[in-house]
Formats: sequence, C-alpha cells, structure tokens
Amino acid sequence: MMKDAKRFPDTNGWGYATFGYDASSATFKVSKPTTASNSKTLCHACHTGGAKARDFVFTKYAKR
Repeated sequence: MMKDAKRFPDTNGWGYATFGYDASSATFKVSKPTTASNSKTLCHACHTGGAKARDFVFTKYAKR
C-alpha cells in the first residue's frame, strides 16, 4: 500500500499492489498489474470494512 491522495483519490488516498514471492531470486515481485478500478474492487473493498478507523490499514501500529 502507498498513501498518495492526489494519485489515488477514489480509494481514500491509498494505492495497492499484490506481491508474490519468487523463490528463484528470493525476492518479492509485483504479481499482477494493479489499475485504479482493479484496486478499488479487489483491495479497497476489503479495507473499507473493518479497517476504516485505522485509515484503512489492517495491521495496528506497534506501541513505542
């Protein structure tokens, strides 16, 4: 996820991507293109449910 209100106004300022692990290079790579309409239906739809109170982020911030 990346926060940029100007680039992603339709998803509350969030841009999304899906990554898959590539064992041959031991790295994570983008597994499919994420378009604005694709991210709104596939990613942001889930984030608007229970994560709205945390700015649409599923994980909670660690205490410092």
